[in-house]
Amino acid sequence: MKKNKAGSAVPVLEYPEIDLWKRKSSPEDSLQIINKEDFPFDQIMENLGLECRRSLAGSFGIRDITEIVRRQELMKLIMYERKLCEFLIKEKNLATDFPQDHNSFIQYHNPDRVHNPFWTRIHELLEMLDRMPVRDAELVKLRTFLKSSLKFEEIERVMARRIIEKMDAMAVIEGSITFKLGKALNTDKVIRKQVYGYRIYSLSLSNAGKQPYPAWTKQAGCMKTIKITRIGEIYTDWRNDQELATALKGREITDLSEEMIRDISDATNLLLQNWDDNRIKDTELGREIRNRFNGGIVSVSFAYSIEGLKLHIYNLEPTPEIRSFSYEYPVCIPRREGKKIITMRARIATKTEQFIRQMNAGAVAYFLKDGNIEFFDKEHRVSSSRFDEEHKHFALPNIFKDPEIKPIADALLKLRRFCADQFEILGQLAELVSNCKALADRIGSPITFPEILPDSQNIVAFEELFPVHLALQNRGADSGKIVPIRRLPPVNGSMLALTGAHGGGKTVTELTLAINLWLAQSGLPVFGKGFKFNIKDTIGLVFINRGEGSTCEQLVTKIMEILVVLKVSDHKKILVIIDELGTGTQEESGLELGRDLLKKLHAEHTSVLFSTQITLLAQFAVDNLGAQSFMFAPDHSILPGIGKGGMEDLRSRLGVDKLLLVEN
Repeated sequence: MKKNKAGSAVPVLEYPEIDLWKRKSSPEDSLQIINKEDFPFDQIMENLGLECRRSLAGSFGIRDITEIVRRQELMKLIMYERKLCEFLIKEKNLATDFPQDHNSFIQYHNPDRVHNPFWTRIHELLEMLDRMPVRDAELVKLRTFLKSSLKFEEIERVMARRIIEKMDAMAVIEGSITFKLGKALNTDKVIRKQVYGYRIYSLSLSNAGKQPYPAWTKQAGCMKTIKITRIGEIYTDWRNDQELATALKGREITDLSEEMIRDISDATNLLLQNWDDNRIKDTELGREIRNRFNGGIVSVSFAYSIEGLKLHIYNLEPTPEIRSFSYEYPVCIPRREGKKIITMRARIATKTEQFIRQMNAGAVAYFLKDGNIEFFDKEHRVSSSRFDEEHKHFALPNIFKDPEIKPIADALLKLRRFCADQFEILGQLAELVSNCKALADRIGSPITFPEILPDSQNIVAFEELFPVHLALQNRGADSGKIVPIRRLPPVNGSMLALTGAHGGGKTVTELTLAINLWLAQSGLPVFGKGFKFNIKDTIGLVFINRGEGSTCEQLVTKIMEILVVLKVSDHKKILVIIDELGTGTQEESGLELGRDLLKKLHAEHTSVLFSTQITLLAQFAVDNLGAQSFMFAPDHSILPGIGKGGMEDLRSRLGVDKLLLVEN
């Protein structure tokens, strides 16, 4: 336990290292994709709704089996617990800071609530997790930590009450004071003052006028019939109005304490002294004018708010030199006439006093005409320590810096930000799960978590897979157009050759296998069923991009990249996928390159999936390398065997053969 300056105890909370989803993977832990430009990364991100989640997507494709298994457990929990998934999406942006507006703070820490919004979210998550079979070790650590943090809820409640008490003293005040001046332009005593102010926040006001109607007024019966219940309601309303009026009256400020007057007096003296030093010090006229102010007046307006105390000197009058007049009745003058003379003399005396005052003020104005006359035409921010102590003008953020509050607030903010980080990653994962399910529904695909096989096996197998990367192309169209891939045997250290019609689905099949393997090695579900695999270190891709230079050069360069990595790779942990092997070269050269490459891959016991339009190359692989060959029909069905490119069928179907007939 730590103690702050005020002696309040702040418990020490141990923060565990929790990594619900390792977002920073080292190159050694990442699944290597050779020829990355051939992998449709952007399409997958867009389909999964992750265009703006690159920090999360950057952690996809790993080869740490422990992390993959752990991720699967966490994702399964979120996927199959619908309420948890919805809650995490809704609450992914957990508020960390305390409300900085006073009214919002009072509402946030409403004593009528069991929990404030932050702690409500914590309790809701804990209640859900306690009802679920949580097996993920990191999530278990988070649940344990959150339970240990619950002791801070009462600490925060106590802190909030203390802050609200401090806020209850805050006030906005304005008014004016006129001081009599003594020697050397110093305030002497208050002649008159006017004060208008109110306390900004009031606990009594927040609790006033809230008595509900008695329960019996809501019951049906004879009392309702004879309007007695209405009398009860009127009486309750009257009592609430009285309480509210009393609370409002308690907020009024109609006078200034001695401490506040001293603050204003000190500040006024300081302002006058600055003016005196700058304008009339050590001058003959200045000394004469200063003497005339002895017994004069200074009037200031003041305003006190969240910005502090501000003063405006709006009047400064020297002492008028008034001659005395005798108001005795003249001798031998009738009483009535004598009154007229006395009235006349009094009027002359008043005019004389005004004239002398104007002359004195004119002397000051004359002295200032080339000086700082604006001094009397602006507000001045002044120090007000006594004022501050009584009316707490400082804003709510400053209260959090109070030595009594700061250690507790800092500890709570640290806790809130830690929890917010965990809520954010869980919310992102819940959104990802929700997007996966929505995408699966749109393309008509099952969504399942794959089986992870031990490293001793070398298999990538599935019952059916859906080409998820085609979803964007089919948006708004019939989802039935996305045909699943079936009837392919496992890729298990041997070769599969794909042949057949152009546009039959060979390239789509190859990309679909690569994408779902990448999803599986991200700890995510795959789009299909019956998927099982052993962890791969490398996926090698060779796809020719038309219109990007020589296709022959692309083919050779990409093959070279794979062969370089193959030298240092474990054959059980690499999958090579080659599209249209031999394309872009003369058929004889393509056949020769294809044979040499397939022989090398076979010798290394590498799992290979390749497609080709060169039937002799597919036949060579079947006859000499133990490959299995499958052909794709125009309707995307897959059958065993070596298929031709389908040119004959295409010529006949489109009627080209008839046009090619040469008449004798």
